[in-house]
Amino acid sequence: MSDLIQSDFGINETETEREGGLFLGVDVGGTNMKLGLVHPAEGVIARSATSTRQFRTPAGAFQVACDFAHRELNRIGLSADELNGVGVAVPGILDRSTGILKTVSNLPDWEGQPLHEAAENVFSVPTCLINDANAAAYGEYRFQPSRGTGLVMLTLGTGIGSGVIVEGEPLHGDGGCAGEVGHVVIDPTPEARLCCCGKRGHLEAYAGANGILTTAREKLKDTIDSELAWQARSGLMTPKTIAECAEKGDSIAQEVIAETAGYLGIAIAFLGQILNPSTILLGGAMNFGGSESETGRAFLQLVQMAAEKHALEEVLAQMSIDFAALGNDAGVLGAALLSARQSTRPTCSSTNNV
Repeated sequence: MSDLIQSDFGINETETEREGGLFLGVDVGGTNMKLGLVHPAEGVIARSATSTRQFRTPAGAFQVACDFAHRELNRIGLSADELNGVGVAVPGILDRSTGILKTVSNLPDWEGQPLHEAAENVFSVPTCLINDANAAAYGEYRFQPSRGTGLVMLTLGTGIGSGVIVEGEPLHGDGGCAGEVGHVVIDPTPEARLCCCGKRGHLEAYAGANGILTTAREKLKDTIDSELAWQARSGLMTPKTIAECAEKGDSIAQEVIAETAGYLGIAIAFLGQILNPSTILLGGAMNFGGSESETGRAFLQLVQMAAEKHALEEVLAQMSIDFAALGNDAGVLGAALLSARQSTRPTCSSTNNV
């Protein structure tokens, strides 16, 4: 990777990117598709979002993204020729050689669709395809102070995904499955919880949203006199309400968060010893309030303590654990910046001569 240069806007640029140009970032999620017009030095200069479920196929989604880019370019007085490339971040397992989504649970109509072909029929500029977790991780990596060339971003939500950056490059794996930390085994016993993938003992079964609710129900079996117990009986309990109860001092809710942090700390220790990154980031919606709440800050500290309990001192000495900083912009920014890089060094699957 070219040497990174800290820009005035906080994004680390490469020498090539200093030449300028605008790029479109498209972050396709199961619920929403986030769009951003990106300048490599200035970051996201225009953004939008729309429901993904309205699109039966990728072609319709790409056309909406293309229309957004042209509309925003026109708004700022530029022509469509000023768009130099498009980065598209997609969930699931992406076959980078064919541009086909092999597995994607939250976009069933997209599974098996040839994304390259759909992009070629819509965009008139080179288009880069990348896994959404890797795109978000790359966006955060480029936004981070230059502490090192390795970063892992864990996305905490219904499931647990991760994007991995090694030596400044997204790590894909031969089959597109690198970084599936949600399926790391943290409980090898026959009685371990069943993961949604059908196997037992995976991190996701303990620290994903359903896993957290299972932990809470187990701890509430003999408890009736608490707001959290009432929520559980009423079917209203969620990770968010657990965080709210913990913030109010509910001891059971605090125990659930502490246990979840312990599971994540084990996984982070695995990652630290295998990849030795300088930065581990926690992203996604299920961060118990994040840095804005006392409960979120306590959660982060507990994760750090759990990682310290299991990881080698040499790994911990140069590894920071923190919350992600970019929110919804991470995937858009990462996809666009990877598109900006592809002309000098192929880092993602790209369409040819579009």
